[in-house]
Amino acid sequence: MGFRRCIVFFSLLLAGKCLYSQESDYQTWGNVEVSGELFNKINFSVSPEIRLFDNSTRIKTMLAEFSLSVPILNYFKAGVIYRPEYDGSGEYLSRIHRFCLFAQAQYIINRFKLSYRGIYQKEYKNYNTSEYGHIPDIQHRQKIGLKYNINNCKLSPDVSAEMFFTLYPYKVRGEKKLRLSAGFDYKINKKMSCSVSYKFQQEFLVNNPEYIHIISLGLSYEL
Repeated sequence: MGFRRCIVFFSLLLAGKCLYSQESDYQTWGNVEVSGELFNKINFSVSPEIRLFDNSTRIKTMLAEFSLSVPILNYFKAGVIYRPEYDGSGEYLSRIHRFCLFAQAQYIINRFKLSYRGIYQKEYKNYNTSEYGHIPDIQHRQKIGLKYNINNCKLSPDVSAEMFFTLYPYKVRGEKKLRLSAGFDYKINKKMSCSVSYKFQQEFLVNNPEYIHIISLGLSYEL
């Protein structure tokens, strides 16, 4: 009986430690996107964004994403992304530069739009805020989404799932992150629309994994 009690005690202790080691937060993200055609068949977008954390009471990140893409087929395009970012969630302000290559495909079935996007990205942080100095963080991301166009309605609901896989530095290779999203777009007029979504983000195979509940608000304008 004493042995069984010890097993139960240590099992509860381990379960409590696992629960304690997880960190949760409620965040709010807001962004504005302007997109259009830069040259013949070269599309661009500019999207500044601000993210609040610590239960949406403090500024975590300020960033801007610049994207160029070229359509290769009617349903397929490829491009590049550059994203400068200021992250104030740590002890010191972290300046981050992210460079990405991406490919995106979409297929329309009646009123459904199925999409897939793959991204290969490198992230460089300033030396004082990176454990590995100027060694870049390298990830690839895979996202699948489904959007429905309601007949005679300006609302378009959508859902998506995205996995992040860490490739480098080797010490953290294999770490993963899942981001699930559900929301809708509302078309204000021919050029402008807004969006609201709820996102859930969970880390895997990391020390003190973080899971986040996110409300994301967006406004987009097409030139």
